[in-house]
Amino acid sequence: MTEIKNEDLYKKKYDLHILEKNIMNLSGKTLLNTQHLTAEFCAKYILNDNYDEGVEEDYLYTGDFVLQKQKHISKEELLYWIKNTPESYY
Repeated sequence: MTEIKNEDLYKKKYDLHILEKNIMNLSGKTLLNTQHLTAEFCAKYILNDNYDEGVEEDYLYTGDFVLQKQKHISKEELLYWIKNTPESYY
């Protein structure tokens, strides 16, 4: 498995599967600012209240913040995944 940390995200874009495997090492803010994410990924890991890897501001993210940082995601698509994402993936 490729292990990555926040500083690696500034150097290259990673496949979503690699990001998922390393999610506990990564900050939501850094992910949103450096990677091309899907609405499903954002609903599962960025906007999921059960996901918390210890970064203080990670619990503050809103759908509007995600849409601002990931401009390719539509509001409708993000709302769909928020409504259809189980509470916990762990």
